[in-house]
Order: sequence, then C-alpha cells, then structure tokens
Amino acid sequence: MHKKQYKMRGKNITNVYIIDGKEISINDITKDQLLFIESNENRGLYNNFRNRILEEKRDDVVCTIRIRIPEMVFEAENEFGILL
Repeated sequence: MHKKQYKMRGKNITNVYIIDGKEISINDITKDQLLFIESNENRGLYNNFRNRILEEKRDDVVCTIRIRIPEMVFEAENEFGILL
C-alpha cells in the first residue's frame, strides 16, 4: 500500500509582519511581538488572502506576504518586488 504524498501548498511564501511601521521577519520576532501578533491577528482573513494568492498564482508561487498588525492589512509581492 502506497501512502499518498501531499505537496505543501505555498511553501515558497514568506510572511513579514509590520508592527509600528517596522518590518519583522518571522525568524526575528520576539516573544512579546509574537504575543501581540497572536492576540491581534485574524487567521481567517489571512487564510483567505493566502488561498486567493495560491489560486491565482498556483501553489509554487514565490512571494512575500506583508501583514500589518493590528490592522490586518495584507499585500503580497513576488520575488521581483511586483505587487500581486
């Protein structure tokens, strides 16, 4: 019996959070910033935005999603800096 292998959707998407006008990579977030993000984020809004990008540009799209916290405003740009 073979296990079906699933490809992770959007593995080339990078999230960058914007807090007080400062861009912060997920790798550089402090515990306090993470708590702030978790208490202010709307996961449903993010998922809808991300899924729309994946549907329009395909699962292997390379892009950065900028997430303005606490406003929950999103924008995505490709690897060339062009807004999607």
